Amino acid sequence: MKLKQNFPQSDLAFRFGIDQSNVSRVLQQWIPMLAIHFKPLIQWPNTTFGPTSPPYDVLPNSVGIIDGTEVLFNAPVTWKLKNHPLVITSHTTVKYLVAIDTFTGVFTFVSPGFSGNCSDRFTVEHSGLLDIVQPGQRILADKGYTARDLFAMKRCFLTIPSFLLDGRLSGQEAVQSRLIASVRIKVENAIKRIKDFKIFTETLSNRTNKKMIDDMIIVCALCNLKPTLSNA
Repeated sequence: MKLKQNFPQSDLAFRFGIDQSNVSRVLQQWIPMLAIHFKPLIQWPNTTFGPTSPPYDVLPNSVGIIDGTEVLFNAPVTWKLKNHPLVITSHTTVKYLVAIDTFTGVFTFVSPGFSGNCSDRFTVEHSGLLDIVQPGQRILADKGYTARDLFAMKRCFLTIPSFLLDGRLSGQEAVQSRLIASVRIKVENAIKRIKDFKIFTETLSNRTNKKMIDDMIIVCALCNLKPTLSNA
């Protein structure tokens, strides 16, 4: 009821006839436990084999599509980011990097939360994704993920739409950009499934613990239990 409908704790206390403090205690105990048990449902593929039907026939070894999703807070919060000395303040969002499987649309990676004003490149570099990608794999993304060099160091490929040069694209670049845009619809549909959980569509209190939010993003694993997005 909390994850799916985001009922206030006072409402849940009334419904179940308990103190609001008990509601808070139950959530703090069970959400991390759910995260532990459902996390194995999110696994990165260890193969370079990707779809071969159009449009993937010109994007070989495409095993994943990455994108970002954000959670809103009703007031600024201050978090010290992992592996980064800077404390970023005055923001109202937390950003997550997610990846889906190109065959089925299931989530294969979910990052820890980052400050909403972090760049897409920063989230890639510090998310842990680079630690699990395999040589030869191709990952698709939008233009914001200017991190080809980071993936190249892991001997894999990041394919993003081409940037305009002198106001135009070559014929091949235009075709590839349209193909990437067409397959990215699948990751957008996958993220819509996250938003079915109202905990991620309604603004959260800035008193919410970051670890708790990172645990709640495990709803991606629950989304993986739904029918695949292979025909999306």
